[in-house]
Amino acid sequence: MIAAGASVGVACAFGSPIGGALFSYEISKPQTYWTFSMLWRVFFSTCIASFTLSILKALEEGTEVSMNQAGAVKFGDLTTVDNSLFDLFAAIVLGIICGLFGSLFIYC
Repeated sequence: MIAAGASVGVACAFGSPIGGALFSYEISKPQTYWTFSMLWRVFFSTCIASFTLSILKALEEGTEVSMNQAGAVKFGDLTTVDNSLFDLFAAIVLGIICGLFGSLFIYC
């Protein structure tokens, strides 16, 4: 079943079984073959895959098994980043510029 394979891939990449199942459901939303029991089967497969990945990663790294580090994709530790007032100003300016470009796109 392709839907379960896609959802397992997303769930293992980001460590989110619910997110993987919902991703698969959302991608195939125009299709009418989805049933409630199929959603539960896909969710069960994402849970098993995420749990298996966390066990294998713990065995490889030699640490204890924990669901905290279940995802294969890591974005880093966000608590070590120092923000300044200049970052806030740059984000506001970037938001204004992107909003103007978006409204220009819609106008065109």
